[in-house]
Amino acid sequence: MASISWPILLLLVSGKLYTTSGTIGGHGNLTATFECLPDQASALLRLKQSFSFEYATTTLPSWEDGTDCCRWEGVDCDAATGHVNALNLSKHNLYSYGIDQALFNLTSIQLLDLSMNDFGGSQLPAVGFERLSLLTHLDLSSSGISGQIPISISKLTNLVSLDLSNQYANDNNEISRNRLLLWEPSFKTMVRNFSKMRELYLDGVNISSSGEEWCTALVRYIPRIRVLSLENCGLYGSIHPSFSSLRSLEVINLRLNTMSGAFPQYFADFLNLSVLMLLGSDLNGLFPPKIFELKHLTSLELSGNANLMLKVETLPKGCSLETLALDGTNLSIAKPSSFGNLRFLQALHLDAKVISKELSSSLSTLDSLEELSLSRFVLLNESLFSWIGDIKNLVFLTLEYGDFSRTSNSWIGNLINLEALVILNSFFSAPLPPEIGKLKNLKILSLNNCSLSGNIPAWIANLKQLSYVNLSTNNLSGKVLLVTFLKRLDFTE
Repeated sequence: MASISWPILLLLVSGKLYTTSGTIGGHGNLTATFECLPDQASALLRLKQSFSFEYATTTLPSWEDGTDCCRWEGVDCDAATGHVNALNLSKHNLYSYGIDQALFNLTSIQLLDLSMNDFGGSQLPAVGFERLSLLTHLDLSSSGISGQIPISISKLTNLVSLDLSNQYANDNNEISRNRLLLWEPSFKTMVRNFSKMRELYLDGVNISSSGEEWCTALVRYIPRIRVLSLENCGLYGSIHPSFSSLRSLEVINLRLNTMSGAFPQYFADFLNLSVLMLLGSDLNGLFPPKIFELKHLTSLELSGNANLMLKVETLPKGCSLETLALDGTNLSIAKPSSFGNLRFLQALHLDAKVISKELSSSLSTLDSLEELSLSRFVLLNESLFSWIGDIKNLVFLTLEYGDFSRTSNSWIGNLINLEALVILNSFFSAPLPPEIGKLKNLKILSLNNCSLSGNIPAWIANLKQLSYVNLSTNNLSGKVLLVTFLKRLDFTE
């Protein structure tokens, strides 16, 4: 089961209510009439001292004692008072074992973004957040924090957007067990003061809550929520009928939970819905085809729901879908030509068994298509792939369980814009296809467990953009020319 690529997925779920341009969270407010207050500068300097910059993208050089902290990188101040009202240090790869208590002296702060730094697997401070009572936006995502989320965060009654997502992979590419917990306080206790909340991101937080518990809590305490992202949170049981009242929802991400139950038919009545991601959620029943008619829907991901029945009669003209993932479902397509109506489609994931001549003809006309993933070909039966070569703008291509031994692979050489070619668990019974050598923009090449044999070709060294190669679990031999531009090379087994 393939999933949406991270570059595209991040674009789908990171469109938060604030931006990091302009004065808020940028490089300081150059129009401020009051300089930063001494206590504010002192707190920031103490925070800087808590960081290690060994792997950081910045050393915060503007943060110097005796200078106006309102002009420091990532700092914004209230022009009338000189109090710090925004701090954005996201994506700097700063390291500190824990968040320094000095942060909580910035009691006028409204926006705090420390995402994509590394706090060393430490727990959030048990006390301190309650002092930041004016906070409207708090983002601590992907920051290496773990343990129980403190009750103090639930006291931030002005929060509009909260992101505590910390779902990151360990060295084995598995989700780390060192994760955040929302047990005591529970999810219900955490959100009971969040009446102003519009965006909630808790991906990877272990909530372990039944459908009735988390659904009724949202309905009661955050009825006007617009973005809900609870991916891989240990949710279980059916989505409760009360969820149907959350008609302001624009983004729903409930991927990788075990919500065994019928697909909610009322999702088709969420007229503002733009993103619906339910990969691997164990849903069953009949998918309501009216969802395809939602005017704002740009992303629909239902992969891995094996008992979910999708009967696609026709896709409407003017459909705004950009991402569509239906692999691993019980899918039938009555009118394949209607896929030609998906003029904005950028990413498509399907089981190859549904590909017909009519469908492939329609897909090959989609100029906007950049990512294609096909899986579950019928092994040892002839499969035709030539139509893929007609999709000239493809950037990411993933094929799984295909038989490439009985068909020409010349189509591969037509994909001149391809940056990632991933073919898994397939059958070649031959050397690497030389057509791959024509893909001069290729950065990722993975042909794992593909029954490849013969010598590793020298033309790999001519693909100057390659940064990752995986040819493991094949029967390849010969000398390997190690080239300096490769960041990772895997020829094991």
